[in-house]
This record gives sequence, C-alpha cells and structure tokens, in this order.
Amino acid sequence: CCHTTNLYHYIGQIMRTINTTTMWWKVGIFTLISIFTIYIVNVMLRPDDKNVPDNNSLPTNLKPQKLFVDSTCRVKDITHNRSKESNMLPLWEQSLDFERLYNINEIGSPHGCYLVPNYVHFIWFGDKPINYLQMVCILAAFKNQKPEKLFFHFNNNNTFTGKFWKTLEHTPGFMDIVEFRDIELPDEIFGQKLSREWRTWHGSDIARIKTMMKYGGIFLDNDCYLVKNINSFRRFEISMGWDENQYMGSQVIIAHKDARFLRLWLDSYREYDESQWYYNAGEKPTKEILQKEPNLIHRVKVWFGVDTKFKMNIFQEQWEEWKDFYVLHLLMRHQSDLGALRKYATFPVEFNEENIVYYPITFRDMAYDVYDTANVTWSRDKLDPPSLFDVVNFI
Repeated sequence: CCHTTNLYHYIGQIMRTINTTTMWWKVGIFTLISIFTIYIVNVMLRPDDKNVPDNNSLPTNLKPQKLFVDSTCRVKDITHNRSKESNMLPLWEQSLDFERLYNINEIGSPHGCYLVPNYVHFIWFGDKPINYLQMVCILAAFKNQKPEKLFFHFNNNNTFTGKFWKTLEHTPGFMDIVEFRDIELPDEIFGQKLSREWRTWHGSDIARIKTMMKYGGIFLDNDCYLVKNINSFRRFEISMGWDENQYMGSQVIIAHKDARFLRLWLDSYREYDESQWYYNAGEKPTKEILQKEPNLIHRVKVWFGVDTKFKMNIFQEQWEEWKDFYVLHLLMRHQSDLGALRKYATFPVEFNEENIVYYPITFRDMAYDVYDTANVTWSRDKLDPPSLFDVVNFI
C-alpha cells in the first residue's frame, strides 16, 4: 500500500514538470506510466516462486490423478478433459490403467460403479463327477450372488455327470447362465515343469490367475460356500482374503481383468518351487509383493473365511455365526483332524443327501439352506444325538 502511494506521488511530479502544449501528449505519457506501474505492483505482490510447489514436488498421494470414474460410471481423462473412446462399454470390459486411478483398492470406485463383472468362475480338472458338497457350493453361489454368467472351466466332460449334476441341470434358471470353457491342465509355467505330485493343484492355481486376467469376475474354489451377496467388493480393482499374520488366500478372487496384482502374481511364477504346496499360490506373492505394496489389493480380513480354523466350526459343531461371513472355505480334502460325532456321524466322509441328516453340524444347515433353490424334495431331518459328542458304544 505504501509503495503504491509513493509511486503515484512520483508520477504526479513528473506530469507537472512536462513541458508540452498538447493534452494528448500528457495522456500518452500517463498511459505508459500507468502500465509500468501495474507491472511493478504485480512483481512486488507476487509470492516467492520457491514457496509455490509445482506438480512434481507434491507428495504422490496429493497429485491430481489423470483418470477418474464419474457419476455416470464413465472413465474421464482429467488431463485432456475428455472421456475415453471405450466409455460406452461397462467398466469391466474396458482396459483400465489402475496406476492412474486414485487409491482404488482402498476407497473403491466412487458412486458405487462396478469394476468387476458379475461372473462366477469354477475350475474343474480331473474326471470325477461333481459331488454333493460341491453341488451345494455351486447352488450357494447361484442363489446368493445371482450371477449374470456362471463359468465352468474344465478338461474332462465326465465332471458333468451323475445325480448331483442332474440336480443342478434341473435347477430353475441355472442352465440359462452357465457357460462351458474347455481348457487344458497346465503342465509347465515359464518353461518349468509343474510338480508331478501337485500338478493338478498347482495347475489350478495358474489357471485361475489366467482366467481372471482374461474375463475378470468372481473366482471360487470348488469347496467355497458363498454365504451372501458380494457385490460391494465389485467396486474395487481386486479383493482377496488376507488375514493377520497369514499368507493371502487364493480361494476367493474378485477382480477386474486388468488388476495389477494378477500380472505380478503370475510373473512371480518365474521362480516356481515344485516342492511346496502353497509357496507360489500364497507365500511368495504375500512376502514379495503384497507386504511391499499392500495397496495392490483390497484386503479382506476374516470375512472371506479362508482361515483353516473355521473348519472345526463348520464340521464339528452347530455355529450360528456362519451367516455373518461372505464366504467360507470348507477344506473338505482335509478331514484327518475331524473327530467322530456319533455312531453314524464319522470322518472322513463323502457327504450325500442321505447321510447328511445324521451330522449335527453347521454344514448341514448350510446345505439345507440351498435345497429350495434346487427344488429338491430331499429330507431335511435333523437326527441329532442326545449329546453332540455322544460317542458311547461307537466301537
């Protein structure tokens, strides 16, 4: 303010000392001096450039992102103020660069827009027909998720035989959404032969990553029971179960086909260890990828039911809390530590619609919960013993 007053006083003195007889000359001089004054004032009031951070000096999490999802569920390019050419496609069909979408695995897409298609994927290798427990899990996914498509990726037609497959075939609306994809069981990865002992399981681990990279959607292990709708997780780039102090669970994957972690996970198989059951599927990607960059996935603790401890709750007792979960992994290939409950309720067991009535366990309630979906008339009796662990006269 003081600088400006002194400057105008100086201008006035100049004007009074100008020896000219024309008014236009005075006006011209005054105009030039005014322009010069404005320039000087702007320079004086400008902040020190050193105190104004440019875009490159901002912390990464504060930089404006180049892409965002707007309220119409379209991807906008902030840099060029335009929409992507593919915007008419659903987000899950578009190629998305998740590096340019801000914090998508923590906050999800704004406005509730779905990034992941409502497709459920099961992978089946081998020639064994679908059994009772697997049928129950498939029915649970069909009933509770109501998928747009339900894919079976398989390598043997014998999978789709037997009475439990027939039950699925006759479930109202089921075959309307089923799609079959014939795939090969992998026998190598990046030039490395898969373990003879674990080939089916290691091959399935690889196949699920590639399947998700091709289609996106919801992958479930064949013994995963989907308890309730998981649409809320379709707003994230990728969601997986990863409990505290454990390795991530590969039994449930909800992902966009371009999810960054899928690519990194598959690439980690360049160092394949055939001697370990869960090294490449869980241990290595947890230690070498997720612990360094946990933001690559939307981490779900507990509620995807991938912890092995829940097996006891499901098969050794009646546990009402099962309804609080989104998914429960049943682990039915691992029955060696399950104890007999009564004379007609022993383990190991191949469950069916007849013997399930004798098992006073959570899984029986889970199975009965999907019977109506299949319109079956099987018994729903609960032939419980006087005491849950009554094994008197068992031997």
